[in-house]
Amino acid sequence: MTSPRKSLEPFLKDSVDYYPHQVTGIRQMSPMKSFLLADDMGLGKSLQALTVFCIDVKLGKAETCIVIVPVTLRENWADEIHKFTRLPYTLLGEVPKPGKPGEMKTLTPAMREKQLKDFIAETGPRILICNYEQLVNVKHQATIARFQFDFSIFDEAHKIKNPKAKRTQASLNVRSKRSAMLTGTPMLNQVDELWTLLHRIDPNRFPKYWTFVNRYCVFGGYENRQVTGVKNESELKKILGEVMIRRLKHDVLDLEK
Repeated sequence: MTSPRKSLEPFLKDSVDYYPHQVTGIRQMSPMKSFLLADDMGLGKSLQALTVFCIDVKLGKAETCIVIVPVTLRENWADEIHKFTRLPYTLLGEVPKPGKPGEMKTLTPAMREKQLKDFIAETGPRILICNYEQLVNVKHQATIARFQFDFSIFDEAHKIKNPKAKRTQASLNVRSKRSAMLTGTPMLNQVDELWTLLHRIDPNRFPKYWTFVNRYCVFGGYENRQVTGVKNESELKKILGEVMIRRLKHDVLDLEK
């Protein structure tokens, strides 16, 4: 294990150690405006993304980060942030119970909205954790959309593959200077499902769903309406190579050493 660069204290703990593939990933992602981190599950995607954010904070380029996750991963992210960083975080919809360490109180929608506005009004480096379902809430969605985050992290990003889904539309309305899309399953069954990820990474290059589909998708099946293959494949692979980092477990066997 090693460190990717000089100390990121007081934002990232000096005690954090990295595996070589994580150091490589952090160094590759840091200069990218936005990126798709598609490492296998268990290779430490969250630590890499948090480190890139901490680098931005250390350089004075960022203060705010929103982490959008499946509801089952909310506590995992809170634990990771606490373990690796010294940054304050807000777990949207929950607060510690007074006098009961380790226990959390669930907030009402109105209280969540106040919590969200309080986070926005604060200053200094900070992280907001919310789940995809909370983004669909009309009031929360409007409040979040009015604020521009410096950094956004979408965990299990393949969950926003359907451009028609409310969850996807709400996610695409989140404004941030940089986006980190994390998923262990980037090669989706249908090529058109890559559009939301690439649009989030570079909306100017991939502004419209149907433009992307017409460029890269082959249609067939019933009434020629199903995506059955890919065209301009070498071009698409080149694009993915510019924005995606992917390592497989069998390629980083030193994890077992």
